[in-house]
Amino acid sequence: MRQNESDISPTLELLDERACAYQQCLVFLRQAYPNGAVMTYDHTQARGAEHVLLAKFVIGVGESEPRWLTYQECSEETTADNIPGGLRSEVKLPDGTSFQASWYPLHFGRENMLWEGAALLHIHSDAPRKFWLKFGAGNIAFMHFSPNQSMAGEKIDCEHGSAELSGNTVLIRREERPLVTAVKGSFSDLKIVSLEGDFGRYGTYAVANGTGTDLFAVVGFSEQEERAVELAGCDPVKEEERVIRYYDDLLAQWRIHTPDAALNEAFGHALLNVEYAWLRPYGWIESIQHWPTMWHMEHTAAEEWNGRFDRVRECLRSQMQRVFESGAIPDLCPDGSARRDWGGNNQFFFREVEHYIKMTGDLAFAEEAEPFLEKALWQSFAEYDPVGSGVIGWGTQIGNQEDFESTPGKGAATGIEGVRMMEIMSYIKSILGKPEEAEFYSAEAGRCRAEWYRTLWLKDLGRPAWYEDISGELRLETTYHGITYPILYDEIDDPDKVSALDHLLHRMTGPEGEIYQSNHFGDHAYWGVPTWGMQCGSDMQPFASAAYASVGMKKEAVRPLSFIARRVCGSYQRGSWPETANEKRFAYFSPSAAVFSQAVIESIFGLKRDMLENKTVIAPCIPEDWPEASLQLPGVKISYTSKTNGFSMQLQIEDDTRKIIRVLCPPSFRVTAEAEGKKWTLEPELHCGWSSVEFEAGSGRNLTVSCSWEPIQIRCTYEMTAACGDSFSLRIEGDAELIGVEDRCGVFSSLEWQNNKLTGTVRRDLLEKYECYGWFGILNFARRMLFLRLRAGGREFLHPCALVSLPAVYCRAAAAAGQNSVLVEVWNQSEKALTGGWKLLIGRQLLTAEGTVLPKQNGTIVFPIRSGEILFSPGKNKATLQGPIHYPLEIEAAPEHAQVVPIPIPDEACKPSAYWREIGLHPSHGHMMQGPDSFMKGLWEQYGAIPILPSVPLSLNPNGFLPFSKEKHPVVTISLEGRKMKKLYVLFSAFIDNHDVFSRIFRAEAEAVKKDSYFRPVYLYDVYYPGTADMGFGNAVIAGFATYAPDTDRSEVPAMPVAPGETDYRQAQPPAYPQRSLWCKNRAIECCSTVFNLLELDFGEFKEMKELRIIASEADAAGGIFALAAHV
Repeated sequence: MRQNESDISPTLELLDERACAYQQCLVFLRQAYPNGAVMTYDHTQARGAEHVLLAKFVIGVGESEPRWLTYQECSEETTADNIPGGLRSEVKLPDGTSFQASWYPLHFGRENMLWEGAALLHIHSDAPRKFWLKFGAGNIAFMHFSPNQSMAGEKIDCEHGSAELSGNTVLIRREERPLVTAVKGSFSDLKIVSLEGDFGRYGTYAVANGTGTDLFAVVGFSEQEERAVELAGCDPVKEEERVIRYYDDLLAQWRIHTPDAALNEAFGHALLNVEYAWLRPYGWIESIQHWPTMWHMEHTAAEEWNGRFDRVRECLRSQMQRVFESGAIPDLCPDGSARRDWGGNNQFFFREVEHYIKMTGDLAFAEEAEPFLEKALWQSFAEYDPVGSGVIGWGTQIGNQEDFESTPGKGAATGIEGVRMMEIMSYIKSILGKPEEAEFYSAEAGRCRAEWYRTLWLKDLGRPAWYEDISGELRLETTYHGITYPILYDEIDDPDKVSALDHLLHRMTGPEGEIYQSNHFGDHAYWGVPTWGMQCGSDMQPFASAAYASVGMKKEAVRPLSFIARRVCGSYQRGSWPETANEKRFAYFSPSAAVFSQAVIESIFGLKRDMLENKTVIAPCIPEDWPEASLQLPGVKISYTSKTNGFSMQLQIEDDTRKIIRVLCPPSFRVTAEAEGKKWTLEPELHCGWSSVEFEAGSGRNLTVSCSWEPIQIRCTYEMTAACGDSFSLRIEGDAELIGVEDRCGVFSSLEWQNNKLTGTVRRDLLEKYECYGWFGILNFARRMLFLRLRAGGREFLHPCALVSLPAVYCRAAAAAGQNSVLVEVWNQSEKALTGGWKLLIGRQLLTAEGTVLPKQNGTIVFPIRSGEILFSPGKNKATLQGPIHYPLEIEAAPEHAQVVPIPIPDEACKPSAYWREIGLHPSHGHMMQGPDSFMKGLWEQYGAIPILPSVPLSLNPNGFLPFSKEKHPVVTISLEGRKMKKLYVLFSAFIDNHDVFSRIFRAEAEAVKKDSYFRPVYLYDVYYPGTADMGFGNAVIAGFATYAPDTDRSEVPAMPVAPGETDYRQAQPPAYPQRSLWCKNRAIECCSTVFNLLELDFGEFKEMKELRIIASEADAAGGIFALAAHV
């Protein structure tokens, strides 16, 4: 027998309750045992995470008395699954007997759109037996935790609910609820039972039983008792057959067949997840299981392919009818009320309207939507581009699932969405016969696009930055949609598409092809519970697929979809659509299911329709290793057969549109095509690594099409990794002639080519501007793209070649124990041996050594300290390495007799711990702050000093910390009173998060007493994140996404890809990447959920120091100075 369920702690993981829905009615069923519940959405209060539990049902067996089948009474083999339109429990009992319990939400309530519905429980046993039911009112159900307290156990929580008999029907009420729930079944006996205790007219529930192979119970609910009884009195057998037939018919017209079994199966599950979510007329519930309200209506395109145009119209009209006065498009609640969450819905609304109009040709609706689009457009720019730059920012969720990421400035994804909204507005004006207004919006789109490119495009990297903040500081590392959106909307040229996608593929893609939202966090939470989805969410995978498909990357296009399909069809979800990749939660996450379907249809099978232009485009992106693939939708059948360098298709498309075939293939001389007896020989457009061509196959409803292409053979041989400053050579073989090079990323300092051979030298400073960001910066910005200009068959085109750049040399140093030598470790990635005499300058002292470090090797140079004593400070000591190379060094040392003293922070300058919220809790940071109360909690009570470096006393001021902030404390000055010191230690915590990544946080200026110098002696130290600072928030504060965690080894040097055939850094693939070891080279420690870094300012000699200034740099830069110390 199992353990007691009461011994199992409720958790966010391993949810046990499955769900299904139709309109206002939801049914839930536990997997571990067959407890069920009928629920609905709340119409009395807007809820985003809770349901109204109308009735809980407990099943029992037994002759004279029931044995209620709870956790302990069922065997481990008991489970439950989704079936089309319902749920089914396979109950296994310890005595070896079994039965089924099936729940269906019945098909009522959608036509009249009232707050009513019905559900059916059907218990079936192969042999007759006596079944018992216990049921009664429930409360508000919060379904995020399991075992769920609202559904667990045999107790009916009806302290505030009642059950009463009305003939052979049980009426269930709850005191604060306007709904009446009626239950009627094939019962032999039915009675009302009271809870122990005095609950007045409440505290009653029903117990029923019946004997046979089948027991039915129908649940109806309505605000009207008569209607609830009517619904409960429907014929259970007919209604069950009606549900089964409905879903059989749906699935019969919605299927794919490919070599990927999970993809095939998931396509059907996607339909069901979207179907369960439809709540007429408002839209689609995001997650029937635990987010029971509506957010972004990304479902419309998939539903249009399923012929559900009426649903899309109703949804869009519902939003227009409830639009905010500002023009902002609302989120809707199940009762039809409007609210606004995240950054808004305007951009989704634009996409949805355009897609619907093209799919239907509905000009009347275009005219209806026009004023709402125009107002929403200008509301977006007023809110997110207040200075009129043309490049908008956004709040959270410019896509979907990025709950932790806003764009508080001119953004990559957000700015392109602004461009796209302008383009769609121009399109609407054009089709409505308003050419002057159309031209205006087209010109505005062009202005916004040009400003976007000028502001954000990183020419040396071949991709956009994330955003530019209001201070003009860039955040260099963008998001997945910062890359994909400009490609999907065709806003950049082909070489830029290729270089941007290279970063997506090699720095934001995991081993199964899965796409990660960004590299802005200390952890991708790959195996984590969070449903926020912004790391490896199911919703983002289809957008990567669409971007890859647009440039003919066929295998890459399928992999993100296959990745999520394997999770949907895996042993845990078994049909439920997850929100994040590996969560052990049933979400039935309908937006992701919908965009998955859209990507299969429009990206993999390449189906697009434009009724206004009377055309259907078929641009298949089927991997070459798929022998066959087929798609069936209402009115559409496509059968695809691969052949060497080509394909054939059977098309059955039940309309009279012109069928345009778009062929995506490798760079090719020519494409030959045949359709219905017509033949074409076509010259494809040569892009940058792929080619394309279109032809019209006819307007018939049944067409046979075949295509073949003659590829241009291009064999490009070169080493994909090269150290900065090294020579580079590349050879082209095959059909193409090398006639030039386009080095738009500026990779090379010199280039020459002749006889199909390219030689050159990689720029020595290629990585220089990114070295300040530490190893994370070097790995993240290592990949660059070179474009060869080739000629074949008399035509010229570009061909991409990726190159991974390595630092020529990396060194680190430490004083040996006993201070009798300095050991310098040298990693030599270059093609040259580093040999001869080496010199090490430490202050005014010089050490020498001999040694050799061979190419592509690492070694250690030992510098003996022959006479006297080197003046070392504890920690890092500034030095310079000379000889075969020039390299600035920091030498780690632990001298025994250095005198380090604390420097007090003035009491009057300090702020109490709670002040961090005023300077460090920005609007864009809010949602990730899951535990803000734990930040600095108990810090001063537990610590008098922070033990980050032995022998360096860093004492806290009991009055708090010294704040710096770009907004409120842009320059902070601390007097050093002319004290003579060799080194200053600054203990700080940066109140920053993912929005500050790849930027300079602050500059430290340490000014010495001027004396006889010509100008003021100021030592400058810039602090970058990543590189020399961590997020100051520990994991408990920001949901596990901190960049530092205790026991992180920051001394690790990444393995360099220097061996022949290596093509990239081994550590550079998510979800492991970016490892916490890469984030910061400075010392760090976590105390009381507060991460401290130590800034070590070494002056090289004893100097009389006047003051220290901390100057905040980027717009949201904030933090605290907590302690100072000096080597005196």
